[in-house]
Amino acid sequence: MLRFVALVVRWFRAAVRLPSPRRLLLPALRKSFTIDNAVPPLGHAHHNLLNIAWKGVIKLAGTVEKVLSTKRIYEGNIINLKVDTIALPGGRTANREVVEHPGAVAIVPVNEKGEVLLVRQFRYAAGKTLLEIPAGKLEPGESMLECAGRELLEETGYEATSLKKLISFFSTPGFTNEMLHLYLATGLTYKGQDPDDDESIDVVTLPFERAIELIWEGEICDAKSVAGILAARYLKISWQGD
Repeated sequence: MLRFVALVVRWFRAAVRLPSPRRLLLPALRKSFTIDNAVPPLGHAHHNLLNIAWKGVIKLAGTVEKVLSTKRIYEGNIINLKVDTIALPGGRTANREVVEHPGAVAIVPVNEKGEVLLVRQFRYAAGKTLLEIPAGKLEPGESMLECAGRELLEETGYEATSLKKLISFFSTPGFTNEMLHLYLATGLTYKGQDPDDDESIDVVTLPFERAIELIWEGEICDAKSVAGILAARYLKISWQGD
């Protein structure tokens, strides 16, 4: 029955020479994805966006929001805060509060025994001591790989012969542009811990499976650590860096 209906629809469209839904929608999609005086989203080509929208993989609520004005609220050592006034369809405007961050690198260090090295430190914003993978923000002019090696050495005291990229992700895209880049570190050699002056860090070594359990138990509860440990586990990467 379904095949018969499909044949009838195809025959009718051919008889009246109606354009395909794709040809009807593409002009509208192209118009929606035209960005005036703006930088295209990272990692998304114009052509790919059209294909994604057509296939129904994602639904875009609208075009990129145009910035009308910017008010700088705060400039800090780690973050900046601004409020952008943006234009909405229909002539409306709205404010967008944005926390600017240079980005950060986090590392999942695994030794020759398959144990993961974590750091325990008090986090003032969270109001508690957390168990995390080592991490730190990117310094000006520093590559992600350089940052990974530096932070690993500073926080754990170890150097790695192999640093493999796992994943990158936005930490909280609702209000910040911070992007985290995760690496797997293997081939570890102890050189000596050198944390920043305002850091008090204890290194904790755990069997990798125990770290997985601590995620489900809520002991490891920050996003980068959960993502990094599970990404390393999912990809089944060799701890020897092969």
